[in-house]
Amino acid sequence: MKIRTYKQTKKERERYSIIYQDLTKCAKCPSTELADKNEVFEGAKRNASIKHGFIIPLCTKCHKKFHNNRDFALIIKRQFQEEFEKTHTREEFLSIIHRNYL
Repeated sequence: MKIRTYKQTKKERERYSIIYQDLTKCAKCPSTELADKNEVFEGAKRNASIKHGFIIPLCTKCHKKFHNNRDFALIIKRQFQEEFEKTHTREEFLSIIHRNYL
C-alpha cells in the first residue's frame, strides 16, 4: 500500500468541486448514504482533478457504477469538461487532461 505524504493528504482534504457545492450527498442518486469525494479524471490525472475542482460526490453504489459503466462515466466527464470550458478554453482543458470528451 502506498504511503500518502502530508502534502497529498492536505490536497485531498481541501478538495472542492466546480459543479457541486454540497460534497456530502451523492450527486447522481437520492441516497442518504454519506458520499465520498471522487476525482472525475483518475489515474495519472488525479492531481489535476484535485487542483481544478473535477470532484464529484458519489455514494458507494454510484462510485462502483462510475468505474464499471463507461457511458455513466463519460456523461460525468463531459459535464465537467463543459463546466470548465465556460471559463476556460478547450486548449486549456486539453493541456490539463490531454483528452476531449465532447
